[in-house]
Amino acid sequence: MGHGEGNFCVCEAEKAEGPWTRTVFPDYLYDPGLFFDDDGRVYVAHGQGTIYLTELNADARSVKSKAVEIWRGGFKDSHTLGGGFSMEGSHMYKINGMYYITCPAGGTGGWQICLRSKNILGPYEHHLIMDDDRSYPGNGLHQGGMVQLKNGDWWFIIMQDRGAIGRVPCLVPVKWVDGWPMLGADGKDAIVYNKPATGKKVKPHTVATTDEFNTARLGLQWQWNHNPDPSRWSLTARKGYMRLTASKADDINRVGGKR
Repeated sequence: MGHGEGNFCVCEAEKAEGPWTRTVFPDYLYDPGLFFDDDGRVYVAHGQGTIYLTELNADARSVKSKAVEIWRGGFKDSHTLGGGFSMEGSHMYKINGMYYITCPAGGTGGWQICLRSKNILGPYEHHLIMDDDRSYPGNGLHQGGMVQLKNGDWWFIIMQDRGAIGRVPCLVPVKWVDGWPMLGADGKDAIVYNKPATGKKVKPHTVATTDEFNTARLGLQWQWNHNPDPSRWSLTARKGYMRLTASKADDINRVGGKR
């Protein structure tokens, strides 16, 4: 949603199949993370560069109080990737009595920062928890959130911008070191990890590669980099082939919105 719509909404349903209702907040809560504290209070961590905390009413459908600034400043940690320092995309947790906020920083080439405090309003200290681009040089792993398995293991669902194929979801293990959730192998990406221990035996599946176009649906290895126009592609026009029909061409001489 844009600035005029508030940038934050809450969707609710009694069951996953719906029906769903949506509450759009008029308040501008940029790049928000919803958090339910164990005392029943509800908050949103939000902002870019400066991180704020806004308390919601108990039903999480409206703002209860004004935003409180809880973080502003740079980082003492060294880093290897380029880009700006502004943090955003807050995800908030309470673990063993400590409040944690994980945030990406540095944009596309960025890294992952974690804030922590014993008090939800701070003061917060910070730590660099992932800084690596070896899986796609130039672009770091950042943005996302933590999940804990039934066996107690922690994992981080994170993403990486990879050019034309978009933002690729990645899964990295979390190791707690001195009270900080370090991602991957000491804050670096090891490329290959043992899969999460879910307690279930799962038959390995090979990622789809080739496609004979002999079914009514495209294989999972295909994706569109924009919303597809069904009138411009077909699997039935010629059996065993995918036919693409040219649409409107862009003007390569158009620069900055001017011809």
